[in-house]
Amino acid sequence: TGRVRPGRGPRVAAMAMAMTTARFARNARTTVRSRRDRRSGRKKERDRNGTANAGNGHALEGASSAKLWFMAVKPPMYSVAIVPLCVGAACAKFCAAKFETARFWMAMLGCVLTIAWLNLSNDAFDADTGVDVNKPESVVNLLGSKNLVLAIAWTSLLVGIYLFLRISTQAGDPSVLLKLLLAILLGYMYQGPPFRLSYKGLGEPICFLTFGPLATSAFFSLQLPGQPVPWTTWAASVLVGITTSVILFCSHFHQIVEDRAVNKFSPIVRLGTKRAAEVLQWSVGTFYALQVVFCTIGWLPITCGATMLPGMVLGKKLVDFVHTKYDRAREVFVSKYIAVRWHSLQGLLLVAGLLWAGRLSA
Repeated sequence: TGRVRPGRGPRVAAMAMAMTTARFARNARTTVRSRRDRRSGRKKERDRNGTANAGNGHALEGASSAKLWFMAVKPPMYSVAIVPLCVGAACAKFCAAKFETARFWMAMLGCVLTIAWLNLSNDAFDADTGVDVNKPESVVNLLGSKNLVLAIAWTSLLVGIYLFLRISTQAGDPSVLLKLLLAILLGYMYQGPPFRLSYKGLGEPICFLTFGPLATSAFFSLQLPGQPVPWTTWAASVLVGITTSVILFCSHFHQIVEDRAVNKFSPIVRLGTKRAAEVLQWSVGTFYALQVVFCTIGWLPITCGATMLPGMVLGKKLVDFVHTKYDRAREVFVSKYIAVRWHSLQGLLLVAGLLWAGRLSA
């Protein structure tokens, strides 16, 4: 007892060493495999984001010429000018039961021409930076001539300014023209050289100010020249500015790769798509919270609070859609069109609430 058989000690030691070596080899293989899987997962994630966010060129691959032209002209986007015009006129109707039909329709034509300039010149200026290289619905890519696009754009703007000058002169209120010219200047600074403020992430604040307080109050003064702009109009203009800015915000999700490539620091580039989706949720929630506050303190009639309810359904749809699609560019591309519908519907409901209140007080 207690004696070790000859040769057993070395065999036990060899077996122990073999088992340890095998265990070490298995652990090493597991570690290598785990690292390889992690690298593969990261690569797949980069590939998925890269291909998904390579713009909507892949999403529109094989699209018909008619569809591309429809998307290039952007008919739904003209609501960004029509809504503040209608809301400003509705505020005037609510405050003084007055409506100048001829001025309204001339202003409508001027707005359409100005937005045409904004869209066309934006495509032309973006062609200089290369951000639209994968954008088949760019007017420059469709026509093949940046100079032609700029010529059409500036002609549209000149005619639009002439119409604004004419209606401002008819109204006898220079503040109308001054506000509209300031809005146009900000529109140029948003996209045009040497400013290109959209590349610095300032597009949304500019959009809010231009289509919200500036345009809405200008179109109020067009109907009631010389009258001080009431709190009702300022409150309504804030709501219009928020919904308009949401359209621009949503338009960045699908082109984050192109924006990064040309150093365009849009809010989506700065925040990332996930955090940007959360910001969108807060923005839509803030819109409805402000509408409730404005109705509660009397800046907006209570009827505007009642009419906002149908729009909440579409607002929730927009938030939920982006929340589930924010990292899939080919799908989240649609969000800007949902945002346009939400903006248009909320503008229509706001106008309905103002006109309803005016009829009740008559």
